[in-house]
Amino acid sequence: ISPEDAKALTPEQLAFRQSVARGARVFRDKMFLITDTAGINSRIGFGNPVRNSCVFCHNMSQMGNDVAPGQVDLGTTTMPFADPWRDLPLFRITCLKAPHPHYGRVIYTMDPGFAMTTGRCADVGKITLQSMRGLAARAPYFSNGKAGSHQYDECAVMFRFFLTAAALAAPLSAVAAQTGDVVRFIACPIYRDADSGKKSGCWLSDDPATGLRSDVSLSPHKPDWNYAVMVEGVVSAAPPTPCGGTVLDAVRTSRLYNTPCTRHMLPAEGFAGRRFVLPKRNITPSSVARPVPPGPYAERVFPVYFEFGNDFLVYQYGDYLIEQASNWIA
Repeated sequence: ISPEDAKALTPEQLAFRQSVARGARVFRDKMFLITDTAGINSRIGFGNPVRNSCVFCHNMSQMGNDVAPGQVDLGTTTMPFADPWRDLPLFRITCLKAPHPHYGRVIYTMDPGFAMTTGRCADVGKITLQSMRGLAARAPYFSNGKAGSHQYDECAVMFRFFLTAAALAAPLSAVAAQTGDVVRFIACPIYRDADSGKKSGCWLSDDPATGLRSDVSLSPHKPDWNYAVMVEGVVSAAPPTPCGGTVLDAVRTSRLYNTPCTRHMLPAEGFAGRRFVLPKRNITPSSVARPVPPGPYAERVFPVYFEFGNDFLVYQYGDYLIEQASNWIA
């Protein structure tokens, strides 16, 4: 609020607007760890956990819904995160094929959500993100009306589901790696809670054969701390200062859903992490002119990279490949 605008307001009006501004800053800037959330941590490729704020999902200006609409499970209707709700039935769902990535094979929920449309266990509890316009006049909140007030209840419900903390010790690297070495191993991932803003946490993994700790944060497929990862990468000359491990670049990690892991998170310990940079695969709007690809022009192959044993393309990767191919053809 500018000094000029403040002069035209009564003390009550000024206090109200300052309160709104403080709330907007919390909504936009307050970072927390999002974990075990179907539609964010699983399948999409952001990693589990991932650090971000409310605008990670509620990102449309002046509206509050998602510019890339999809379905997310907030945990407000599914056990063990949801409180009992006497006005709603509790359904028991048994997954006949693959179990839910976070709830397991047997799920207790008050609202199957998007699974009623798809019939897939992985979609139990997911709902479509709604607009937040006129929020103050539309209590109670969430699909089951669990939060009766936006002043406290809503944040309490969200944070109880999203926030998690653990600090376990891990061995430091005892073996040096040479630049250009190819590294391949399977191990449980380690999340370092370095806070340089949204998506700034580090992903590390220790080679069980050598004890070498590798920084695998540059992989396009982020790990899930509930499952082992297969690491394939090349040792970079970059210093280990961002995250505290030998940097692998290029690097690919594949989540192995048949090999469960105990969650392992380290504090920052003085490591800053990496400030998030929008990946090249996030394409610009079609109204923006594309540069002409340099010649010579000949037949070209655009390879598609998948995680090992997974046919899911990381978020917006398919759009990126199609655009690259169409620009080459045009």
